[in-house]
Amino acid sequence: MNIKINQAGLDRLQRKLQEMKKKYPAATKQGMIDTGFAIQKVAKELVRVDTGRLRASISVVWKGGNSQVDPGFADIKAITPPTDEYTVLVGTIVKYAAPQEFGTKFMKGKPYLRPAFIQEVKNLLNNIKRRL
Repeated sequence: MNIKINQAGLDRLQRKLQEMKKKYPAATKQGMIDTGFAIQKVAKELVRVDTGRLRASISVVWKGGNSQVDPGFADIKAITPPTDEYTVLVGTIVKYAAPQEFGTKFMKGKPYLRPAFIQEVKNLLNNIKRRL
């Protein structure tokens, strides 16, 4: 499966993040975590719900911690936190998450994670500035 996300200005954002990371490392890390939680919130609002398992499993993971998830979703420990201080993962390990996001030959997908990312990544620099 070949997936491309075309987001205007993503390269510029990456360069700006590198600058912010050098000048304000703690604020940059916390702003990225804040943005991860914002993406999680929107994804949980957008995801198709049948039993609620997929929605409950959408998590934010970073080095040194992970988000609060539904207590009934113990499998979240299977997500390995990144080793990079400035990497924040938002996602799920539920097996049917990708078919829900991208669809299959039998059903149309209903994207929830990509739209949440696109909506909230625009606020990343402001989230970092708020932490200064």
